[in-house]
Amino acid sequence: MNRVFLILGGNMGKRDEVIFHALRKIDRQIGKICLQSGIYETAAWGYENQAAFYNCVVELETEKNATEVLEK
Repeated sequence: MNRVFLILGGNMGKRDEVIFHALRKIDRQIGKICLQSGIYETAAWGYENQAAFYNCVVELETEKNATEVLEK
């Protein structure tokens, strides 16, 4: 069993729905989510005229290797 940490984030569309949809797909297609941070809003940088980002981190357990996780 492998332990994986993923950072999720986005600033397009309905940001909270995008994060929740990604979490469901990760749980179904990659592995069991063991821990999840809160969702944090962070300002965009570089191109400041964008919407702020929603970000979170998840820890999961999976049988997949790093390449397989990235492909999913």
